[in-house]
Amino acid sequence: MTSIAPPIVELGRAADWSPLPLSIRDARRAAAPLRARGGPGCPAPPRARPCRPPAADGPPCSPPAA
Repeated sequence: MTSIAPPIVELGRAADWSPLPLSIRDARRAAAPLRARGGPGCPAPPRARPCRPPAADGPPCSPPAA
């Protein structure tokens, strides 16, 4: 039998958290140490795309970073 669980619970199981997070807020708090140590499972923060003349059918470029 396959267990069906929300992604937050699956993340908690994979990270061996106890108790398992019941909300996004709980999961973010529990994940702080994981993000601090980094590693292959931690995504890099998003970066703005460089501006270039927009193509006729392409999306506008990201605003410049401050």
